[in-house]
Amino acid sequence: PLATAIAAVVNEEMALLGERDVARVEDAKTIRLRVPARDRRDPSAFLARVLTFHVDRSLVRTPARVVINEREGIIVVTESVEIRPVAITHSGLQITTITPEPIGTPEFPVATTTRWAGLATGAAPSGAAPTRLADLLRALDQLDVPAKDQIAIIYELRRSGALSAEIVNE
Repeated sequence: PLATAIAAVVNEEMALLGERDVARVEDAKTIRLRVPARDRRDPSAFLARVLTFHVDRSLVRTPARVVINEREGIIVVTESVEIRPVAITHSGLQITTITPEPIGTPEFPVATTTRWAGLATGAAPSGAAPTRLADLLRALDQLDVPAKDQIAIIYELRRSGALSAEIVNE
């Protein structure tokens, strides 16, 4: 599909110059270009011109993929990785409530620290964008969840069926 879309863009642009059937799809990864007669003296200029043709970004659909480098703590996620409705708990995340609430003094003031990141993964209203793994990772970053724990959560999402993506370990 992507190769077909790119070939169509090339053929449309070249048709404006009076050339027909310049690009032909051979397989999902290969597009064969026919260099027009007037460009055969300098085929690199022809290729440079083809590389300037605009391909609408909506035609480019990257596969749902998560690349994980555990040693370096790096997670790379393509934009198409979505997560299904799910609830996540993790041992590193906690909320502490002290009852009764202490009364602050100059020596011992009451300090309130709130760490919270909301992320709705429930069924989205019609037309609403689905929840993406990148959104979850941003929320976990806000909570200062270490990369190794984020990686563990990704693996558990995959095991639970809430994540439909290829996971590549580097």
